[in-house]
Amino acid sequence: MGVPLVGCASHQLKLAIKKYLAPYETLLDEVNALMLELRHDNNFAELKKHTDLQPVKRTVTRWSSTFTLLERYIHIRSEIKKVEAAEELVPTGGKHRKLVAVFEHLKIFESICKRLQRKGTDVAEVRLMFDGLVAEYPVMADHLKASAKIVHTPVFESGVVKVNAGTALVDGNNSSRALRGAGTSWKEAQGERGRLRVVVAPRKEIVGDCWRHQLRTQFVHCNQLCNVFAL
Repeated sequence: MGVPLVGCASHQLKLAIKKYLAPYETLLDEVNALMLELRHDNNFAELKKHTDLQPVKRTVTRWSSTFTLLERYIHIRSEIKKVEAAEELVPTGGKHRKLVAVFEHLKIFESICKRLQRKGTDVAEVRLMFDGLVAEYPVMADHLKASAKIVHTPVFESGVVKVNAGTALVDGNNSSRALRGAGTSWKEAQGERGRLRVVVAPRKEIVGDCWRHQLRTQFVHCNQLCNVFAL
């Protein structure tokens, strides 16, 4: 299409979380195996005697299922231990403590995920949240930093962030040139108000919540924008 694009923040976060979780995959697989064992008829019936909460399994394509998996495991762990066939599969000692610690971090990621899906969240807020995550979790930098390879047009997106945040752009710098290249000068953009539309980069691999978020965030409320088409 020949125009700069603003990518899907949810997709970026999903990839960053996947990288963060990589060292814990073996442990997560053990918990998932436990949950699958509990879904067998006899074990399910036995577990139901002690709790109304059902075992849940992990879906690789949806990171939120990892959050749900650990949340459910921690919540019904004591009840699971009453199921004789599954008792030996329950993580103990250091493994359990590590899973609880990972879940505390996942709660942070989950809250940011929900924030990304809110209608009023703009590009400047996303950058602020991502910068905070990179500072706390350097392993996520490859996907969340402003200059990450996954960012379609870093200079353009930086200009959008500055415009959303109300930061003055210097005419002739990279950000202002990127905005001008999108079909509007930054001076003209600064004078615009209201509901503007941003072209969002389509990605075939985006599924589930991320794709729905992408469609919702095509429309952004801001004072000044980039790659814009007035509605």
